[in-house]
Amino acid sequence: MGIRRAFYPELTAKNQGEASKGWYMPYVRALWLTNAIEETAFSSYADFPSRADRFISRYDMAQMAKQILYRHRTKATEEQMAAAQANIGDWDAIPENYRKAVSTCYALGILGGQKDGTFGGDRYMNRAQGCVVIRRLDQLLGETKPFMASDQAASEAAGRAAAPPVQQSPAPQPSTFQTPVQPAADPAQFPEIRCLTCGYLMRQAGSPVMDYNNGGANGAMFHSCELCNAAYICNQCSKNMEDAAFDMRRHEAVCASGGGMIPVADLCSPYYRDSVYHQRLKSVTLTGDYRRDILAVAASQIGYMEGDNETQLDGSYGGRGDHSEYSWFLSGDSSGAWCSEFASWCARQAEIPSSILHTSYGACPDTFGGTAYAWSDTVFAGGGYMPQPGDLMLICHSNRAVSTADAMDHTTIVESVSWDGNTVTVTTIEGNSNNMVRRYDYIYNASRGFCGYFVAPDYP
Repeated sequence: MGIRRAFYPELTAKNQGEASKGWYMPYVRALWLTNAIEETAFSSYADFPSRADRFISRYDMAQMAKQILYRHRTKATEEQMAAAQANIGDWDAIPENYRKAVSTCYALGILGGQKDGTFGGDRYMNRAQGCVVIRRLDQLLGETKPFMASDQAASEAAGRAAAPPVQQSPAPQPSTFQTPVQPAADPAQFPEIRCLTCGYLMRQAGSPVMDYNNGGANGAMFHSCELCNAAYICNQCSKNMEDAAFDMRRHEAVCASGGGMIPVADLCSPYYRDSVYHQRLKSVTLTGDYRRDILAVAASQIGYMEGDNETQLDGSYGGRGDHSEYSWFLSGDSSGAWCSEFASWCARQAEIPSSILHTSYGACPDTFGGTAYAWSDTVFAGGGYMPQPGDLMLICHSNRAVSTADAMDHTTIVESVSWDGNTVTVTTIEGNSNNMVRRYDYIYNASRGFCGYFVAPDYP
């Protein structure tokens, strides 16, 4: 909870409605809304109550610290990270999904090594160590926050008694009571604010009162711009957090120059801008037929290959480092598995409204939206749904039980479906498939199936 108090105190206050699920849930909501706990053992918001009593590992602390640094636009250079890797004795044993966080924190002095020269990411952190990390983050980001009385918390955790605060006598108060004067409405001080996405009037000009709810059931759940603090997304639009985060990213891309929201077509990295794949994208003519358009956009990217670092985003490098333009487009961070990001990128480039097909950073049918059909619901297994071009097919590659959405680990876009006897062939276009964008045929036994879900957006 220390990280929440240090960096996101206002968000917690606006999420007190979550306290009915546990006293700690307003704090967790603040961390979840800001992606601070993304890709950690605590990243599932719904499952957090069952994990609340867990200790935090050094790996997860590094991951949280990296997320906070990136949100404040602070990163280590490639040279700094390479030097850090060379100094970490157990680098080869660090799981791939933690390596960027570990090297970033090591390079910037947020988390150091153990006495034996290893990082020791599986070891748990105590309260005092956590306070040290938070203080280092605070100092690096150059901000003074009220929580930084955490030195007292650190000394308590180390078993040292903190001296009681000195009691000050209250200053004498004037004896004459003055009735406060209500200031006149000042539109300059309190300008009109509308939801960046839907235009909902969140604050009327001249009023200091902000309405974050817009009839929603989740309390004050919203996104705001960290650069200008004058752009907000209302509760109704922020129900899908990935959509809200992407809309805010589009605003922040031009916020410093006073812009509103950058056009989707103009939001690309400098490395991708002059690539053959960007040229192919620009040659796609949208028809308004969303099924046709998402496939045309996806097909324009066939052959794109991921890079090994954030400068290799033009699709030509043939790397294996999980760096792609599609991840950069959604979050500003090019790293990470990117199959779902590719499908989301295609939807946004095809100008499909997010109300029809949401943005998603993972293979989750609920997050993408639309009706989800399990294999048992399809005509191949005696059900009523025939998958259509433009649907998404979510797969469990690791062959785990596919009865729940949590089992999905790969996202594809359905291009065509054929059915001959007991053989079903689903042709897809997909990202992060052998580290590239490619067309692929999945051949299934109709009686057994294999894919988890077909997501059928409510296309017109």
